[in-house]
Amino acid sequence: MPMYGPGTENRIQTMELRIRLEQLGVDAFHHVCKPAKSGSHTRTQSRLLLILAGSSTEDWQSTYHAIHLGMYIYRRTSDVLHGRIEGLNIPQVVLDEWQAAVDGLEKIARQQGA
Repeated sequence: MPMYGPGTENRIQTMELRIRLEQLGVDAFHHVCKPAKSGSHTRTQSRLLLILAGSSTEDWQSTYHAIHLGMYIYRRTSDVLHGRIEGLNIPQVVLDEWQAAVDGLEKIARQQGA
């Protein structure tokens, strides 16, 4: 039996989503820019846009929309984790939607080799 309630479980899921988005940003940066040394998890939202670099003309718009949604989720997870919203307990249905969106963005990045 867990020592915490469902609200804590939701915040843990929120943190996991944020970490996955940060990793996507780092991976995209390294794939496109090929820096000499490893980068950090800064400027995640900007770095997510680098996923576009591997998009073909045909799927550019859908990729951009997936990235834009990922950027929104990143901002909202930040609001939750830093207590900038009144309701810290995000409903499970919202977390499920965020999970599906991040899964989709990871799939796009994998297909592009990022």
